[in-house]
Amino acid sequence: MYQAVMENKIVKSKKAKNSFIIGAALGIVGGFFLMVTGLILSAISYFYQISFRGLDMVLIVAAFIFLAIGSHFLDLMDEEKKAKRIVFCREHGLTDEECQEIKSAGEQSK
Repeated sequence: MYQAVMENKIVKSKKAKNSFIIGAALGIVGGFFLMVTGLILSAISYFYQISFRGLDMVLIVAAFIFLAIGSHFLDLMDEEKKAKRIVFCREHGLTDEECQEIKSAGEQSK
């Protein structure tokens, strides 16, 4: 069973983890797609004198919003990972210093 502590709430579901991954992927891929589409429409309107009535700029602005949402979900995934480590350490009676030592030893072995 999946368990993490986030903002003093215990989440016992794999749906929460999957929603973070899906949200991050949709935000980043969607933002990239909107940015490329907006830039292509902007280039077409510049070179061929075709008016898209601001659609190209709307897509570019929407791309930044999607990228911000994607980065927010990536931050949530990082907080979730930290919360799982804290819960693990508390369940096994480790102090904060011992937890940091385990974390730093794991990062050095990579």
